[in-house]
Amino acid sequence: MVKYDSVNEEILLVGNEFDDNLSGLFVSAYDTINNIVSTSIYNHENSTLYSINEHCELSESPSGTYFIFNDLFKGANDQLLTEINRSGQEIRRKVIKETAENIGNIAIKTIVLPNKIILGSTRQRSSFFVDYSLIFLDDSLNKKSELYFGSDYKDEWLSDIIPLPNHEFLLLGSQNPIWSSSNLASNKISYFLVRIDSSGNVLQEIKSKGTKDSNPSNGVYYRDENGEARIAFGCSRWVVDEWNGMIYNNRFIIIDSLGNIIKDIEFGSNYGYYTGIKKVRKVDDGFFIGAQMIGEGGDNSNGEVTIIKLNFRGEILWQEHFPLAFTNNGEYWLHQLTGLDIMPSGSILATGNGENNKNEYCSFLIKLDKDGCVEPDCRIVTVKDEVIDEISIYPNPSTGSFVVECPDSATLSVYDISGVKIMQKALDKGKNEINLSDHHKGVFIAKIACNNGISVHKIVVE
Repeated sequence: MVKYDSVNEEILLVGNEFDDNLSGLFVSAYDTINNIVSTSIYNHENSTLYSINEHCELSESPSGTYFIFNDLFKGANDQLLTEINRSGQEIRRKVIKETAENIGNIAIKTIVLPNKIILGSTRQRSSFFVDYSLIFLDDSLNKKSELYFGSDYKDEWLSDIIPLPNHEFLLLGSQNPIWSSSNLASNKISYFLVRIDSSGNVLQEIKSKGTKDSNPSNGVYYRDENGEARIAFGCSRWVVDEWNGMIYNNRFIIIDSLGNIIKDIEFGSNYGYYTGIKKVRKVDDGFFIGAQMIGEGGDNSNGEVTIIKLNFRGEILWQEHFPLAFTNNGEYWLHQLTGLDIMPSGSILATGNGENNKNEYCSFLIKLDKDGCVEPDCRIVTVKDEVIDEISIYPNPSTGSFVVECPDSATLSVYDISGVKIMQKALDKGKNEINLSDHHKGVFIAKIACNNGISVHKIVVE
């Protein structure tokens, strides 16, 4: 998951941390040029495995904190809700205990309202029965109620909870009347949307007429140029390959409030096992889409991380593929995009993970400008970099003149808040006088690179 925090002007990256047979949760903060500022690791005494689903989002509360909703596994299939502050430090946590009727859970989405919190999950209630539910918590994280949706004879999987006006929501997911693993072609998978109020009462149900529509991404609600309500989301069209496996392509769908399809766009002609649209974000002039996609002529059946820009007519303005072939510990053959966010400047943040042939994992963070180019002075980074703490900057705030004190020689780079480099200077061991008084007042980022790591500081010029 990735989220730009406009108050601290930092990028928050959330994911799983693996260590032998244990796993935890990491929250890393990066500056606006992808330099790591801090990392916090969280473990839970009742779990040997944290699991964050690819549909999950970092949910902001009205008070400015963030909530992370994930699954725990250690015998029971519990879930964990963690509240963190803007710097990534834990405030409180709540274990959502497995109930007798659930044999498996997948945490999907958190909705934080002024007086309640809604948790959306997919629930496996028997070997033949998968549906979805909403758990309602009060401000103290006490469970007040749980509502189940779906029907007894269908597999139904929740993908997203889309906020609507007037405290209403759309539940987006996929359904299959009868699952057959021996005859995959006989499966009839379609997407659904259920409109509810903030208490979970069903107001409207929309079901697609297709039978090969699966894996919806998150969705967005908006009004078009004529003021008509629209819902846009990603989806996959699947076929069965010659080895009797399901392979997928990428679709982007826009529907009206009655479920009628306005746009149905299919990207590319190559199908793969792990391809699909993962994230959709709306901006003033169209949409950004985060996907795993095979380029024309590509031979990577698992897909490359791909960012696509569309206008409101559904026309592709640009698309960029990122093979992300990390080879330091082996060849990474599988990449999954799990987060997409848009900064106020228009820059695009994409995050996810890669897995190699040694079962080793790597998380990545990409920052692009609004035209799809990796921004100058920005790196495609992998967590986690080393942070050094022996560097001092004072006074801070200042009128533009300050001292940088280093334990060894280093290189100082100063950027304005939009990421433009305004200074680069070699630093000596000891005290170094720096002057920014010729520049405008405001917040700047100082990146100090030494042989043993990187130190990043915010500088305020008053």
